[in-house]
Amino acid sequence: MKHQRAVENSEKAERRQLILKMSAELFENASYEQVSMLDVARQSGLAKGTVYLYFHSKEELFLALLDEAFEAWFADLQTRLAKLPTDEPTTRIHILIFTRMLSESLEQHSLLLRLLPILHTVLEHNIPLAAALAYKQHLGTNLVQTGAQMEACFPFLREGQGVELLLSAYAGLIGLQSMCAPSDVVREVLERPEMALLVVDGPTALRQMVSRLLLGLWCENERTK
Repeated sequence: MKHQRAVENSEKAERRQLILKMSAELFENASYEQVSMLDVARQSGLAKGTVYLYFHSKEELFLALLDEAFEAWFADLQTRLAKLPTDEPTTRIHILIFTRMLSESLEQHSLLLRLLPILHTVLEHNIPLAAALAYKQHLGTNLVQTGAQMEACFPFLREGQGVELLLSAYAGLIGLQSMCAPSDVVREVLERPEMALLVVDGPTALRQMVSRLLLGLWCENERTK
């Protein structure tokens, strides 16, 4: 059933959320390439032209989806950080607890993990300046807020090192997710026994990377006190 044209700002916001919700539902069972703007319009009960009133391109639409997915994940991560034990926070045990918690939180956000491999190669192209700016601003705000919380949880971190750590984890996560989503032909190659060295377990690799970053900062800051 086709929807009436949204007039009020609240109606437009609801319409935008409907389009995002329907896009996410379609993406659950299909690849990015398989989901078209026409599919999104039909799933939303809208004309294709109406969808383009809210998002200038498919890339902008899916970047908005990724933006929401990041917002949800950062909120989850901040909640989990607040529950970390506060006694002796510089110990290796607490670093281990955090890295496991980080990995577990990511596993709960499959939409984020599926979109990350195409962020820089696809989603950040063919978008208006306003969309790119909004995404980067939201990401920056979340990094600063969560970075400050990291520094409160791990007092050995100096000012700004929480953001530095999260940026490194962000870059590493994008790379790991890209490696964990190979093409069909590369996946077939990686199934060969002699290729086992090149097979990456994303969650394990991320835990190792973040743990080593934290331990490295701990040792570095202890030496330069």
